[in-house]
Amino acid sequence: MYLLSFPVEIKIIAPTPTPEQDEELKEIVHPVEFVPEPSPRDQASQIIKHKFKFSFDVVNEPPKIVKETQKYVSCREGDSVVLECSVSGEPQPIVTWFRNGKILTPTEKFQFEEEEDGNYRLRIGEVSVSDAGTYKCVAENTAGVIETVSNLTVESGVTKSPGICFSSVSHRSTRNI
Repeated sequence: MYLLSFPVEIKIIAPTPTPEQDEELKEIVHPVEFVPEPSPRDQASQIIKHKFKFSFDVVNEPPKIVKETQKYVSCREGDSVVLECSVSGEPQPIVTWFRNGKILTPTEKFQFEEEEDGNYRLRIGEVSVSDAGTYKCVAENTAGVIETVSNLTVESGVTKSPGICFSSVSHRSTRNI
């Protein structure tokens, strides 16, 4: 169970006089001694000194993919891969990474990074052919769920010094570093 906290703006539409205003009113208005028989409704209103009416909106914004993961990423065995996506939403979405439909957990091979601005990265260390497959970045909050998908292809048996395949949609390409 999650406890969510939202900033709320409260508009008071029935003002309550301050003690200073009460004093000013006493000086201006002279009381008159007239006491009618109170009806049951009047008795209830005499008990309640002040009434407040509150109006507020709690904003829930479903998750939105601001920057998708690269659709197709191709690397060589031994490379490291970085998949990146950016999400927004209110409340801040929780991001989960999946490989071939199974949830990924942080390990030495799979590392997750989260930045305050909604950027999320999955780092895959020293990929092998068995790491090839479909990777999903799934963002979820109380207002909805959205995902972005990346397909990773790993070339085997290529002799080259290991590098990093970095996937970023803003560049629309995969580059080896």
